[in-house]
Amino acid sequence: MRTSLLLSNTGQPPKFIVLTSATPSEGKTTAAKNLAAILAQRDTRVLLIDGDLRRPNIHHRFGLNGKIGLTSVLTGATKLEETVQSVPEIPNLDILPSGPVPPFPTEMLSSAAMETILKRCGELYDYIVIDSPPILSVTDGVILARQADAVVLVVRHGKSSKHVVRRARDLLLRAGAAITGIVLNAVDLNSPEYYGYYGYSGYSYSSVDSDSWESQTAEGEHTNAGETKR
Repeated sequence: MRTSLLLSNTGQPPKFIVLTSATPSEGKTTAAKNLAAILAQRDTRVLLIDGDLRRPNIHHRFGLNGKIGLTSVLTGATKLEETVQSVPEIPNLDILPSGPVPPFPTEMLSSAAMETILKRCGELYDYIVIDSPPILSVTDGVILARQADAVVLVVRHGKSSKHVVRRARDLLLRAGAAITGIVLNAVDLNSPEYYGYYGYSGYSYSSVDSDSWESQTAEGEHTNAGETKR
């Protein structure tokens, strides 16, 4: 997934990367956590932001303090540089937890303060990975996706139907989000469905539903991250 993302844009790799999903429990938080960690191993400064202001989870994954975070910076209670937390095991990775759950998350994410914070993050870090809420649950994920250079839709194998994934895709496209591709998550490599769908090699860019997944440009069909199986 890291390689696909870094090669997805012509000229330079995406700086702001949003991972989202159609519904909860698709594995987007795990994917965001792992992507941020692997990007930080390239001697680059990486910031992982918990953009889920309703059900934050990133700080739990790293065992960090969730009492201050993005909402603290948005309200002016703290400054960005003093709010981010480091991960000793991964020196190049910083974490910006969600912080206290606010009464109006959507308004905070769409505020001018949020734009200012993201601009500052872009000055301090090489890559900013944002874990966003599910697209079909609230509009927060769409707001974050509009500000990203690359958007990855995480789909858990056997959970979301094609109709649900299409709805999420359509919402992102209508919002003008730069959909880079999808991550097909939790695939059972020993399942007969896996071999029947992807072929004996277990790795393919083809899809039985490829005609319905329309890219914004013809060139994008060949350069997008496409499907990445975990």
